[in-house]
Amino acid sequence: MGAMAEISREVSRAWSGNHRSGKVVVLITFEFKNDFNTVRWTDLFDALQKKFKVPSNLLRVISDYLSNRHLLYETTEGIKQKKVSAGVAQGAVLGTDLWNVVYDDVLRLNLLVDCKLIFFADDLVATILARNKKEARIKATIVSVNVENWLSDHGLK
Repeated sequence: MGAMAEISREVSRAWSGNHRSGKVVVLITFEFKNDFNTVRWTDLFDALQKKFKVPSNLLRVISDYLSNRHLLYETTEGIKQKKVSAGVAQGAVLGTDLWNVVYDDVLRLNLLVDCKLIFFADDLVATILARNKKEARIKATIVSVNVENWLSDHGLK
């Protein structure tokens, strides 16, 4: 199921029934700063080894894929070069897959009832269903704090 269809399904679920049984729906969108460029390779290899149980020969291929990377950029003094030690290339063959390997854990956060995280590529949406506005605010705060803590733990903003 696509991300938009999943969000629509959650909203429909909240609004099903009559005016007394309907729920308040909150959608929170999270925008990540420089996400693909700041993925820590230690987090990537930790997830590949421990969670996805990737064989060592494939880990070596991915390590080789990420090794000897340099960023070339122009300055008033000419072209400069900087060694790259984090990030996955957005638009590259493996870029999105490697991002998803690290990002997968955020979808497994222990959330409250009727709270769900949905993502597509590097876009994350929280759907929150609540009985009233007060409960919605409390749940929204808890979900936001959990996501922000996960991001901070992984060097992301």
